[in-house]
Amino acid sequence: MTPFRFDARARDFDRAVTRQVQAEFKKIGSRMMPDRNTQRFSHGRSWLTKPNNGGDEAGEMQMHSFEFSTRFEDIVSHNLEILPDFRRRVAESMHRQLMESLYETIERSTSKSGNVVDAKEHESMAQAFLAALRQIEFGVDEDGNVSMPEFHLGAEAHKKMMASLEVQSQEFEAEVEQVKAEKIAKALERERERLSKFPHDEEE
Repeated sequence: MTPFRFDARARDFDRAVTRQVQAEFKKIGSRMMPDRNTQRFSHGRSWLTKPNNGGDEAGEMQMHSFEFSTRFEDIVSHNLEILPDFRRRVAESMHRQLMESLYETIERSTSKSGNVVDAKEHESMAQAFLAALRQIEFGVDEDGNVSMPEFHLGAEAHKKMMASLEVQSQEFEAEVEQVKAEKIAKALERERERLSKFPHDEEE
């Protein structure tokens, strides 16, 4: 008998499952981070960035892991239904760990720059929201449209925030809209200044 006679087929199976997990992970991740905003490196575990007021000057790859147990009965009975469940759970676990790392990186960056708003220092969650909005710098996408900021909250904090915003006066809502308009104008002006630094062909 030839030992490991299915070794090549096992490798093919592993590669196929890996591709499926990657596709599932990409699908889940695209809801939060568009694929065009991600970068891939073929080698290396660490990197250096230019010193700045926020962010890490040095970084390295972090390991994310996942453990999955299969019942012996499922193996004996050739229960293939466990494969889609395995693929989904791996992708969801890896995405959850990625988001945790992302939030930890953002927290280090904001703590380093001092760009932090403490809700406890404000009269209400709504006032904390307005204070945070004042400190956020809006961006502009590749199509020239201003990207509105996103607020990520836990379930309980989100409930409190929405309840606080819903009882605010029209004056508060007008102030929020004024801040947004100012931020949008500044973002567009920065983009015009950025584009002016690049040479471009004049229209014929």
